[in-house]
Amino acid sequence: GSRSGDEGLKYIADALCDRHYLEELKVSRSSLGAGIGEEGAMALKRMIECNESLISLSLWGSRLGNDGVISLARGLTENKYLTSLDLGWSGIGDEGLKVIGESLVSNRIMQILDLRNND
Repeated sequence: GSRSGDEGLKYIADALCDRHYLEELKVSRSSLGAGIGEEGAMALKRMIECNESLISLSLWGSRLGNDGVISLARGLTENKYLTSLDLGWSGIGDEGLKVIGESLVSNRIMQILDLRNND
C-alpha cells in the first residue's frame, strides 16, 4: 500500500532517473513520516535500475519491510553502480534478507551493506 513518504519519494526517484550526477542519497525515517510503502519501493527500484551515478543509498529507519525490500532487490540485480546500501532499522525479516542475498549473487559491485537492527 501507499504510505505518507511514497509520493515525495516517487518525485525524487523520477528526477534521479534523468539526472546522473547525484552520488549519495539519504532518506531517513524522519523524512518519510510513516515510512516507505509499496509505491515508494517500486519508485526506488526504477531509480536504481536507471541511475548511473548513485553509489550510496541510505534508507535507514525506512520501515521498508519484506515487501518493500523485495521490490528494491529486483533493482539491485542489474545495478552496476551502487556500492553502499544502508537498510538498518527497516523492518526486514528473514524473507526479505533472503531476497537481498539472492540479488547480490549477480551484483558484483556492492561493497557495503548495512542490515543492522532488522526483525
